[in-house]
Amino acid sequence: MIEQTPEVPEKQTEPETVPVCNKPCCQYITILLVVIGLLFVVGAVYTGMQISKKRTPVVLPTAPPPEVRPIEASPTSIPDETANWKTYSNQKYGFEFKYPQNFQITAEGLGQYFLNQKPAIVLESDNFIYLHNQINAILTVSVKSNAKSECDYVPRGVTDTLRNQVINGIDFTVFSESGAATGNFYSNTIFHYLKDTTCYEMVTTIHESSDGNTPEALPKINEQKAIFNKQFDQILSTFKFLD
Repeated sequence: MIEQTPEVPEKQTEPETVPVCNKPCCQYITILLVVIGLLFVVGAVYTGMQISKKRTPVVLPTAPPPEVRPIEASPTSIPDETANWKTYSNQKYGFEFKYPQNFQITAEGLGQYFLNQKPAIVLESDNFIYLHNQINAILTVSVKSNAKSECDYVPRGVTDTLRNQVINGIDFTVFSESGAATGNFYSNTIFHYLKDTTCYEMVTTIHESSDGNTPEALPKINEQKAIFNKQFDQILSTFKFLD
């Protein structure tokens, strides 16, 4: 008989266990790896930020601004201060003009003229009185035929005031002259226009008088003088020939 040898069970081998490093050098290596990892992360973040800065920003299209139209002011009519003025019309000499309510047609009076011809019309304003001072305005219009030489004549001493002024389309020769007598002062502006051989002369006069030396009245007098000069300008602006 063949004897059977009893089977001996194989001894199972246990897996090898990797020993854990407990030495100080292993700890330093671990710390170094952590630091390197952190530096890598920080470097990656920094690099990404720099790249993002260098990128060209994307400009989104914007809608065009709404059209702005200028606001047009509605036309306003300038009030005509001469609308309620009186009208003087001279059919004989063929001219007319308007004058304010505070002027009245008067005799020759204090009117000044330089054509050696009786005036066709003299207008004189109301007197303005302040303290011992008095002022008023006078307009004299004279017409003389065959008076070319007289129309061209300019008195001595006024050549520095000689000028031309277009009034309502009429080119007048203009000069100024003044004088004083017995407490009265006259400031004249003379307008000459030669139509064919007929000379038309308009003289505006500011007449001042005083019974005493009252310098405190000067501002009031000058204010009234400015009012009269404005009225003269408005009167002259309405002068026109009828033909």
